Amino acid sequence: MTIDKNRLVKNVFFTGYRQAEDIITLETRLCDLPHKSVLIGAYNRECLVQRKSVPMRYPFLLSLACVLLYACFGGDDNNPITTPAVGLNTRPGNTTCLAVNHSQNSSVLLTRIFPNMSFTRPIFMLQAPNNTNRWYIAEQRGRILWIDANDNAGSTQNIVLDMATANISIRSYANANCNECGLLGLAFDPDFANNGYMYLSFTAPETDPNTSETMQSFISRFTSSDGGLTLDPNSRVDIFNLLQPFRNHNGGHIMIGPDALLYLGLGDGGSGNDPLQHGQSITSLHGSILRLNTDGTAAPGNVVAGQGGRAEIYAYGLRNPWRFSFDRQTGDLWLGDVGQGQYEEVNRISNGGNYGWRCREGLHATANSCSTNGPF
Repeated sequence: MTIDKNRLVKNVFFTGYRQAEDIITLETRLCDLPHKSVLIGAYNRECLVQRKSVPMRYPFLLSLACVLLYACFGGDDNNPITTPAVGLNTRPGNTTCLAVNHSQNSSVLLTRIFPNMSFTRPIFMLQAPNNTNRWYIAEQRGRILWIDANDNAGSTQNIVLDMATANISIRSYANANCNECGLLGLAFDPDFANNGYMYLSFTAPETDPNTSETMQSFISRFTSSDGGLTLDPNSRVDIFNLLQPFRNHNGGHIMIGPDALLYLGLGDGGSGNDPLQHGQSITSLHGSILRLNTDGTAAPGNVVAGQGGRAEIYAYGLRNPWRFSFDRQTGDLWLGDVGQGQYEEVNRISNGGNYGWRCREGLHATANSCSTNGPF
């Protein structure tokens, strides 16, 4: 078997950490591996047969594996190395690994409903209260668009707000400096038809986006005077802001709950393993779900306030709550929390609940020191 070492090494070495993680997550689901892992066997038959793996929490081993592969397949570029066959020509028998049936007859399929449109980093879409004629799309780099919900063949995208016109410098910042920053959420006021209020959740530099390492999370209210066709860029009113110590784990999702209150998800502040121990602190807003009045003040009835904590906190012990929603029948709040390295979480959130981070990842204890025994 003739192996093109350049192609093989590039495939391994330049895969990239995030892309590899996506692949591993799929493998974990299909084969029920005990943890996220990089299957070295994907490029080495012996390792595959033995099922050797490298936990994601030791990503440097992936680089080491790539270096070793390069060493094994060294040689002159003009003379590809001929070696005994490496890899698999057929799938080995394995009765414990069940693959998903990808038949077109599946009851769950993805269909493009607006095939003539594309967007740049779209992060959310929603409709205004009691108006199903438009879809509003938020793009991370600071644009809000609306499209005709009744014209699936259409290609027209209408600008509701470009945040650059509101002197909010997040486009270049989100592009070059901060992959998890920018416009992160939006919500309509329950009385939008009358007051025209829309709430935007975003991160922006505290000062100059080209020099500052410090940024803030904001919720700002903007007003539409034309029924939601546009937002006035000069109508910005900041109702909430919070300094962020790092550039990741910002959360940022916002929703109006069935109680007509504003819910905000905030990550633990960033870096890794919550070095500032925000998750288990009820005096820090990081790592929490906040429940606010629509003017940004703490809503009444948050249990943590009676335990000596911040009055805004509805629930805590979260790492990076990215998306949540309310069950339309029961009103239950369901939330997806991004895991550190082994487990992703889906939580049903209750008032005053502690969801474990940084002491727990899912139901499992982490290696982090922990100042509390819960309850989680």
